[in-house]
Amino acid sequence: MCLPLLFLTTCFPFMKKFILASFCAFLAFSCFAAEEVRRGVSVYPVPDSDKLNECYYVSIDGKQADCYKAAASQARGAEYYFVSYDFRRNAEIRIRHAAWKSLNDVKVFPEGTKYHFEGATLVIKAKKAPSTIIVSPDNRELPILFFGNKYEEKKPSRDDPNVIFIEKGSHNIPQIKLTSGQTLYLEEGAILKASVFASGKDITICGRGIISGELKARSSKFYFINFEDCQNLRIRDITIKDSPGWTIKLLRCNGVSIDNVKICNGRVINDDAIDICNSSNVHIKNVFARAQDDIIAIKGVTYGQPENVCENIFIKNCIFWTDRANIFRIGYDSNVKRIANLRVKDIFVPFYATDCVGLDSDVMKGIIVLQAGKKMLIENATFENIKINSNGTDQNVFIAKALNRLYGKPCEAGFIKNCTVKNLSVAGEKGVFRGSILLDADAGGSVGDIKFEKISYFGKPLSEDFEFFNPNTSTDIEFNKADRK
Repeated sequence: MCLPLLFLTTCFPFMKKFILASFCAFLAFSCFAAEEVRRGVSVYPVPDSDKLNECYYVSIDGKQADCYKAAASQARGAEYYFVSYDFRRNAEIRIRHAAWKSLNDVKVFPEGTKYHFEGATLVIKAKKAPSTIIVSPDNRELPILFFGNKYEEKKPSRDDPNVIFIEKGSHNIPQIKLTSGQTLYLEEGAILKASVFASGKDITICGRGIISGELKARSSKFYFINFEDCQNLRIRDITIKDSPGWTIKLLRCNGVSIDNVKICNGRVINDDAIDICNSSNVHIKNVFARAQDDIIAIKGVTYGQPENVCENIFIKNCIFWTDRANIFRIGYDSNVKRIANLRVKDIFVPFYATDCVGLDSDVMKGIIVLQAGKKMLIENATFENIKINSNGTDQNVFIAKALNRLYGKPCEAGFIKNCTVKNLSVAGEKGVFRGSILLDADAGGSVGDIKFEKISYFGKPLSEDFEFFNPNTSTDIEFNKADRK
């Protein structure tokens, strides 16, 4: 023991335990900090059976990093790539095209990511985990994604009878079923080619590995990772790719946390990223999701069961990318009486659907789409700090529609009220982008008490006489009122 501590413990014996405890805590912290510095960056190797001909060469803090592949059938090249790694802060990513093609015209998202070029090599600085960085050489075609994770502090024990431990390597299993108290853990470098079904309390899916649907045929009624009647459900840190249908489906679940999950879809239509069905108290944060279809769909599908409401849903700090559908699709074809208390904050949209469909179709498209039919009530929804990248094509930014038809068949219209869109901005290429804001109610329904605050396109605030703002039959609409004071 050092002399000052020896003096204190000798002269003040009543402080001995406190001083020794403090000294031990200091040593433990110092060792932890030293270990973090020593570990540096950790990369995840691709199993030999799944290695691919590299499109990019990547290193992270000097360590060669393998690329994983996901399918994107609607894009030229029909695939894209991602790299996963663990780090603490300030990692240097170096990327070069395998054919030495120039990367000088690439776009790097999110905005504000620091990068520069050293000859044909693109050098990117990743600041802090968790983080997602997108490098796009040609819009949505052949991009590469970088998923930076915090270090994994503690793995579940493979000897625990309640843990299904998936080790490094490729594993082809038809389905895994989980029940109360069980954990599905995927080790880094593991690829599980299986669907998952879970029902019960205190279920966890976690780890650095991948769940892949690449071997499953597309089905409009297939639920890839299917949770029914779950309570206290935790999904964190995993990557999901190539889903053959709805990716994460929550049915009659209560108390759900989805954190730092990466969803790399695009192989088929109907590959919704997250479907929240008759479920409540759902928290989603730090998620990246790409899909052909909807990213977040909130609805009711009862199958003869009680019509549980959807309420208390919180979504924060996510990057959402759709190729053919909606970022948020709330309601529509729903057997649920009420969707309420939705809070969405800090969302970045790098790419939206390639076609724009308005109110003339009940299969309308947009960034945020609220559709209330079958006398459903949608209320108390807030969307705040939404950043949209425009590639010059048009897309509806917000639609609220109380509709009396679903898939062309008549139904009773629903109701939408007390919704706010705040701090929404569009940047990028202007092109033919209009960004319509459409509000409408069919006979028997209503849309009202909708507020728009601080809405701007390409650096300019919008006013209520914005050419493509169409409130139609809606009432009590406020548009950028605070900006006019």
